[in-house]
Amino acid sequence: MVYDRITLKSYAQKLYKIFNQIYREGNGGILCPSCGQGTLSISYTRNENDNYGIWIECSACHLLEHADVKGQPAGFKEDLVSFEYQRLDDHAWQTGRH
Repeated sequence: MVYDRITLKSYAQKLYKIFNQIYREGNGGILCPSCGQGTLSISYTRNENDNYGIWIECSACHLLEHADVKGQPAGFKEDLVSFEYQRLDDHAWQTGRH
């Protein structure tokens, strides 16, 4: 699929709103910004200096997106920390890719 600047900007704005909602309000009932059909599964990572990662994955189209945030998100729980995503985040922080 070919994307134009407007489409990418619109998608980025949707993602920003979703991650902001998760950060401020917690988890629950958010639809996928890509397909609009699947409910997003939300996972977290815990990083250096009070930084956290929010990971979203769509149950329908399997979209996977990630955002780094400063401070603990409202819906953060230790049992929602993904070991797989934590490993990826740890590697990124260690190699300076964040």
